[in-house]
Amino acid sequence: MADVYATYAFDLFNYWQLRYTGGESIVVLRQEIDQVMDLYEKKALFEREAKADPTYPAFDLAYLDDYVRYVGLLSLAILLHREDLIPRLHGLIVGSEYDQDDALVEELLSRYLPGRPYLDTFYHDEPYEPLLDATAGDTAEERLADLKTYLKKWYGGMKGTGWYNAHKGMTDEGGGGYDGYWAWEAGAIAYLHGIDDTTIDSMYYPKDLVAYARAGGPPPADTQLA
Repeated sequence: MADVYATYAFDLFNYWQLRYTGGESIVVLRQEIDQVMDLYEKKALFEREAKADPTYPAFDLAYLDDYVRYVGLLSLAILLHREDLIPRLHGLIVGSEYDQDDALVEELLSRYLPGRPYLDTFYHDEPYEPLLDATAGDTAEERLADLKTYLKKWYGGMKGTGWYNAHKGMTDEGGGGYDGYWAWEAGAIAYLHGIDDTTIDSMYYPKDLVAYARAGGPPPADTQLA
């Protein structure tokens, strides 16, 4: 059952991303992200039962594919103002070896879950290091430059994932597995840190989602512990 729900969640999230890529309404997608979350929670429930371990993580963050997906879901919860999903996403790794162990994950959680630790180590230096740099720049110009550097490196840094170059396998019959290439976390960091994205023109940057997030109000204050 864990495997069934894992496959279903994987496919449904891909479909969600495809719909975003195709121009589906953000308002509609904001509500339907719940379905993806529900499936991952069911996967975790059955997996933890099978392992007899209530803290068994639903995502293996040391594995790039899982890391990209988990960070993407966290980032989307932020950008869509689905703050209610953030404790649930944390619940998928809470108490495991991955909890409080990655700087980017903690950066995303810290505005919504108080008392998160400040870390300077993370699982995947490539391509994520410039993105972490964008959270710590002394000036707005430095933060923007780091974010642009990240976006330039992002796709190349995804070479180890199962979906890398999926667009090259597309067919007229609908094969190929491409559902869009989106650096959701770049948008979340831009929103959380107030980075002016006017001059960002990367095809991987979800600029309309950042605008949606900003229209919904400012992010919470940073509560990370030093």
